[in-house]
Amino acid sequence: MPKEIKGLRQFQANCRRLSGEIDGLVGPALRAAAVAMAGHAKGNAPVDEGTLRSDVGVRPLPGGGFVVGVFGEAEEYAGYVEFGTEDQAPRPFMTMALMQTLAEAPGIVPPLVDGRIRGAVKSYKV
Repeated sequence: MPKEIKGLRQFQANCRRLSGEIDGLVGPALRAAAVAMAGHAKGNAPVDEGTLRSDVGVRPLPGGGFVVGVFGEAEEYAGYVEFGTEDQAPRPFMTMALMQTLAEAPGIVPPLVDGRIRGAVKSYKV
């Protein structure tokens, strides 16, 4: 005689619901990390003001995700600043921003996602 596990159907329904909600949690976490990286890049820019610093930004990608980069007038020469030229040493402000953000990511992404998952789970039927 098969045994029935009490609450199994509701548990399965809650798991399916959570699975569907996780996609909605990833976007805000990625955006928070991208905004943090853009802030680091602006702070690392080898100038105090001007187009290079002001043109650093975050843009959404089609299909999800974000890109951090230099958009606008400074886009033409940002690569020369980052990687250098024959006459100019590299000043890797974007690479340093990526490294800083990767070091901080465990403090940015998991708390944001964890809090939202806990909130979603609290609303589930038991």
